[in-house]
Amino acid sequence: MMDQAAEVVRSGSMSLCQTSKRYNIPKTTLHDRVKNKFSSSKIGLKTMLTPIDETQLEQWALHMSRIGYGRARKELAHVVMQIIAEDGRKTLKVDGCFFARHPSLNLRTTVQLGKERSVIMDASRSILTLCAKQESAIDPSIVYLAKNFAMQYDDV
Repeated sequence: MMDQAAEVVRSGSMSLCQTSKRYNIPKTTLHDRVKNKFSSSKIGLKTMLTPIDETQLEQWALHMSRIGYGRARKELAHVVMQIIAEDGRKTLKVDGCFFARHPSLNLRTTVQLGKERSVIMDASRSILTLCAKQESAIDPSIVYLAKNFAMQYDDV
């Protein structure tokens, strides 16, 4: 929006004051942008992946999370290094700002199984045992998903 407002002033279709009021941008900021006082380049290291690569990596990580295979930060860093190595690019380290640029990738940590969850697990185990005794058909995908979430059972 800032670049668009600066272009309007440069073209002469509106004055600096009018453009400042219309786009709700301070006059001094708009003036600096029109006169190219400050460059529009970003400060810091350049990203190792292209924006398209980063978007694809983000979508892949979200997809893996949805199907129950969430990836850790180190795994994503390893995938990035593989992509860079395949392209033949050289790098010194993995960019730590990837997660800041993609807030949809929420960092989660594992939590120990609490007493209340183990009680629920005991109840669900007894329900499954009852269903097996009644020769009810159990959907195999339920067992598969339970295995993927690595549920812990207390044999107390």
